[in-house]
Amino acid sequence: MIHLGWLPSNHRGFFDERFLNYAFYCLLFFGAIFFVASKGRETRLIRFVFATIFFSHIISAPTSFINIFWFYGYPIRLQLQLIMGLYFILHLVWLWLSWQVLIYFNSVKNLEIQTETYGEHTTSSFVIATNSQRLANILIDSILAVLIYSVLIDSIIRADFENNFILKMQRVTGEYVALCIVIFICRTLYYVVFETMFGATPAKFITETRVIKNDGKKAAAGTILVRTLSRFIPFEVFSFIFGLSGWHDRISATSVIKEKRTGVKGGWYILIIPAVFLMWWLTQILSFRFR
Repeated sequence: MIHLGWLPSNHRGFFDERFLNYAFYCLLFFGAIFFVASKGRETRLIRFVFATIFFSHIISAPTSFINIFWFYGYPIRLQLQLIMGLYFILHLVWLWLSWQVLIYFNSVKNLEIQTETYGEHTTSSFVIATNSQRLANILIDSILAVLIYSVLIDSIIRADFENNFILKMQRVTGEYVALCIVIFICRTLYYVVFETMFGATPAKFITETRVIKNDGKKAAAGTILVRTLSRFIPFEVFSFIFGLSGWHDRISATSVIKEKRTGVKGGWYILIIPAVFLMWWLTQILSFRFR
């Protein structure tokens, strides 16, 4: 699921792909427990997991398609072509399945609305997400994007497509500029895909927040693109200090609002962290014992 072969082994530490994949499956396990225990009301982890699956297969599918004709820089045999073709079909199946799951949960999830009364007049409005929720969105999305894109980076580095176009770009632009270009492309794709299709990124599924236009309508792809590009304005991250909206919200005329909470309290999610580490420790002991 997650590959970190592109990282030097002495820099991986706990970012070991076995542990990360184990943690991912634990999240799926706990998400299923919360979903069943709450009678279908608690969907945060389920949505997060399927959003991760969705985007990881968006990244992996093109690589599998290319590998049907070209594998690590060398023409491949018919047998390997068939295997790569099956992988590509599998990616498409997972894309369709995860997309259907996310669309369904989005359709049954209501937005939180607050009402205010002034004399005889009553007004209703959406509830704006808090700064703590916005900060959590930034941190979770940043970490997750790195992990998901590790699959693509690993494939490009190992492959020899056009003698590795990233290395060619580095020779022309320099290492720092090439890195900035890769980050720009990856981050733009991440936000545009998620916020256009679902109005939320994986982190927003966890914090139960969603992006809409200021007029209450769903934001179109062009609006999301403007919103995403505005994130690259220098020091944009500090624009939240003086309010609940950032420059990328104001420039794109969008807002991040709360969804109506129907499941367990967020504090219970903190217990998942020690639970995952405990389960990982126990499995390592058992695997060592029965070798």
